[in-house]
Amino acid sequence: MDDIKVITDQTAPDGGREYPAKVVGNDPKTDIALVRIEGERVKALKGAVLGDSDTLEVGDQVIAIGEPFGLEATVTSGIISAKERTVNPETPYADFLQTDASINPGNSGGPLFNLKGEAIGINTATPSSPAR
Repeated sequence: MDDIKVITDQTAPDGGREYPAKVVGNDPKTDIALVRIEGERVKALKGAVLGDSDTLEVGDQVIAIGEPFGLEATVTSGIISAKERTVNPETPYADFLQTDASINPGNSGGPLFNLKGEAIGINTATPSSPAR
């Protein structure tokens, strides 16, 4: 398996430090992997505050963060367009949030935040054509 590095943003308190990481699990169908960051200074990192996606309503504003097309630290905004979406009825994946914030290839795995700064979702499932 390839070596994985997590690099924090240059504006972060640790100033763009690199951390070794290992894959804990992945799901190719949703293009998401869970990684564990390792290293001496990892305890100094702060995690995102988790919000409650069940409290969201259609029309609520959201912010998506990711690295689409290899571009670093990209932020897009939009609204919750729908809740409880099913992308493909033949899969076990259901109950998605739908947003009109741009979620492009490379954004998968990035957080979706509410305006309180709470993570309320994970960016994934960007079908290139309408579901049938």
